[in-house]
Amino acid sequence: MKSLFYVLLGFVFFIQIGCDNKQQNENNKDIIGIWQNTSQPMSSIEFTENGYYYLRIDGKRLVNTDTIRFKYIYNSSLKEKNLKIFDSLKCDTMVGKLVVINPNRIKFSIINKDKVVSESEFTKLKQ
Repeated sequence: MKSLFYVLLGFVFFIQIGCDNKQQNENNKDIIGIWQNTSQPMSSIEFTENGYYYLRIDGKRLVNTDTIRFKYIYNSSLKEKNLKIFDSLKCDTMVGKLVVINPNRIKFSIINKDKVVSESEFTKLKQ
């Protein structure tokens, strides 16, 4: 009886992990890649498949170290505040809205206290 409990518990655990990873990958697939700011072409942003977010200047990552990395969570099913970017300690969180205009263009708005404080459009450079 005890072993059946552990088997069922393990089964539920693995199903949960599988569902979470699939959902995250489905949400992220439209934004993965490097995106160039249309109004400031020297700057760009990068969303990776494994959930990392990088700022780029002149094509190079602004911070290129494992100790300071930013992660993101994107949920395309939410209408507002569908993007969160946070540091590795989850101490500093930026909330935004990301709209996929078409496969090669996105609009990113930074939200503070329920107001848009910054907004830019980006075109896809590469996947």
